[in-house]
Amino acid sequence: MNNPALSLTSGISLIRRRWLAPKQAVDECVAFERRFGPPHLRLACHAALPGILSPELLNLIHLNFLGNEQIPWIAEADFLLSRLCRPLGDGLYEVEPGVREVLLVELENQFGWERPAEVARFLVCYLTDRPHHWLPPERRQLLGWIAQAYLNPDRLLAEVKATLEKSLPPEPGAAADMASQLQVATLVELAAEPLAQTELQEDYQHLLHDSHVLAQYWYGGDETISQELAAHPEEYGDLLSPALHNWLRARPSLGMEVEEQVVGVQETSQEVDEAVIKKITKKMGPVNKLATVEITINLDTRVGQFVPGSYSIKGYGFNYRDSGELLLDYDTLLKLIMKSKRLGNLDNVSQWEDLMHEVGTTLGEQIYQEKLRLKQSFKKSFEKVLLQVGDIENLRIRFMIKGDYAQGIILEALTTAEKKFLMMQAPISYQVGSSYTRPFPLFLDPDTRKGPLNCLIIEADASGFVEETNQDLGQLDNLRDETDWLLHYLEKLQQAALTDEEATQLGHILRLTSQEVPPEEKFSDHLINILSRSGPWHLVHFAGHSVYHKKIVGDEIKGEGYFIFPGLKGDPPQALGVSKLSIEFRKASTCFLYLSSCYGGCAEFAIELANNFIPATLGFRWSVGDANALSHARLFYQHLFHSKDLEYALLKTRQELYHEHPADRGWAAAVLLQQLSGVAIPTPESDILTPNKEMEECIQAITHHLATIEDGPELLEAVAQEVARLVPFDSFDVSVFSGDLQHVRR
Repeated sequence: MNNPALSLTSGISLIRRRWLAPKQAVDECVAFERRFGPPHLRLACHAALPGILSPELLNLIHLNFLGNEQIPWIAEADFLLSRLCRPLGDGLYEVEPGVREVLLVELENQFGWERPAEVARFLVCYLTDRPHHWLPPERRQLLGWIAQAYLNPDRLLAEVKATLEKSLPPEPGAAADMASQLQVATLVELAAEPLAQTELQEDYQHLLHDSHVLAQYWYGGDETISQELAAHPEEYGDLLSPALHNWLRARPSLGMEVEEQVVGVQETSQEVDEAVIKKITKKMGPVNKLATVEITINLDTRVGQFVPGSYSIKGYGFNYRDSGELLLDYDTLLKLIMKSKRLGNLDNVSQWEDLMHEVGTTLGEQIYQEKLRLKQSFKKSFEKVLLQVGDIENLRIRFMIKGDYAQGIILEALTTAEKKFLMMQAPISYQVGSSYTRPFPLFLDPDTRKGPLNCLIIEADASGFVEETNQDLGQLDNLRDETDWLLHYLEKLQQAALTDEEATQLGHILRLTSQEVPPEEKFSDHLINILSRSGPWHLVHFAGHSVYHKKIVGDEIKGEGYFIFPGLKGDPPQALGVSKLSIEFRKASTCFLYLSSCYGGCAEFAIELANNFIPATLGFRWSVGDANALSHARLFYQHLFHSKDLEYALLKTRQELYHEHPADRGWAAAVLLQQLSGVAIPTPESDILTPNKEMEECIQAITHHLATIEDGPELLEAVAQEVARLVPFDSFDVSVFSGDLQHVRR
């Protein structure tokens, strides 16, 4: 694996950053299939391999590989003119590279691993036998290279290596052949999967790293390269090919002064880290044997055909810590994204459960499988900690999502060695974005565990056409039943707490309905007034429509979540964006938001809330029937106030829903997002860590240390800006440097 410090080779290539994100590419392919049908998609899968198409080439691919499937000729035009392709001029079209990768995965999935090689052989014949005066030489070369990657990757590797060496001038400071170098960098990304099958692994690794550095050189400038090579001369000497490494080192911009500066900064960072560790390390009291298992998957990063991941396992109540790397196959993860998409659209429960098991089993093979390239073994560590805690329910499985791409995989479908869903045996949650929010998720700090808790129930009975999302939303007939039950349940808990000192103390309980809103005031405005003036509102239950709306902005697909509220009398419903309402939730110190919503049955909506610093959100991946929605709310809140543990409450709710309604997929719909990396597990027998105090001590340690060094004030400002970015303070005052970092909340 790459050293993570070597940013030129460990991150995603600048070539690939120009492509559509995998998750968006999957969305485009699913939309194409939904609009035109599976036969059109099969044609698109075959046409994707060349990457560059003319109408003639597409027609020949159609006739040679799908001539017996009765796919109409108009499918060729539908594909070229769809969002899956973009015109290059002169009658040429390019399959969007991110979409191309998805289509090639689907090609192999539907037709077997031999089919890409068959298309590649056809492409070689086409390039050899047909006149190509219309095809520019560089594009013709790229097409030939792509075909060769599937047929003889060893031979291609030697040819590309020679091309790269030829592009590097022998004289220091002389201009390089930019076109050839970018052609090589592009090929390595377009043909990553077949090239990785070469027997010449050392040459391939050099080529892979060379292409990353060349992309950075031509698209990002050479300043970063200068610093990186100076800081890590030996490491990059091993990673890059000798020809490229020598050429870069010979450039005038490289010098040892940079190396000295970088090393100085590294030493300062190390000293700060040590000071912080000393400050925040504390011993915990006796607790039950529990453990957190954090699994990180980051599809933003790719090394050849693999996606690097990691795991971290930590015991509470016993001494156990382990961490290591995971190595996940990129194409397999793309397949999982596509299958996860289909899970939300399957109405047949039997087919849905089969596909869910397929996703979980494949994911398990990727995570549990021991790989020779990795020294650590997640499987062994997982089994070891399971023996320590005794019961699998004493684990907390937390998936750390990095990058938008991994959000499309239903990771909670992960199965155990016995092929059972892990989410039916252990508490599971997600974390995205920042690892530190204030306030903290419900019951993860002493204040909310003891109370009093204020609870707000929002009954947004909106229906009709919503202009912002271009949707016609139906009437929600059972909202009142759900909010009636929750209101009465909370009031009973409030009364019971008067005579039970161990029970959670409940403070203000309010249900907001259309009847409580003055006729001249908008529902949303009235809600914002309540959040800002009557808080804090620790627990918020939203019952109504919420929509995650996707739209085309330029060349990208962007999504935004909306809460839907009743409009003024006679007016259509009003949509209020997640980002705007999240500010009000943060001001109200909301610790947990329950989304009981039909169209909020979309994990992306809950993820957007997490990215807007809502500490904990429960949403649904797909729509749940009214009866099941009410059952879910009842079971969840009963378990929540009994255990004071969001993760455990969701586990018990899943188990009981499956027992009551095994033929309904609603038991698997809920998804819990919490921002709690490094936060201890709450247990009735012990106090938990107090991250608020730890963060203050951490900031104190940093500022005290920075006060003693020459560049302290400048570094302090940088630290403060980073903390302000991660911590949802409404304002962050860094103007005073007096040994303590000052923050101000409005």
